[in-house]
Amino acid sequence: MRVISAREGKELVLTGALHPMNFGTAPASMVAHFTAEGADTRVTVTYVAAGFPDGDARKIAPVADKALADQLQRFWDSMDRED
Repeated sequence: MRVISAREGKELVLTGALHPMNFGTAPASMVAHFTAEGADTRVTVTYVAAGFPDGDARKIAPVADKALADQLQRFWDSMDRED
């Protein structure tokens, strides 16, 4: 993905397709919002694909959701933090 805009501490906007949608979707965007919560930061990620040429959105959406959730979990697990 490519960074389209970044607002430090607030928002990161990217464009491009992510695997498994890499070859089957029209352009897509991902927005990560960062919200301070005391000493912590909440990260909210939204990924929107513009379209699926073969009409497979209902099949691929759960796969994409799981892939993104898994990636965010790995990111969380890699953080050096006190729980």
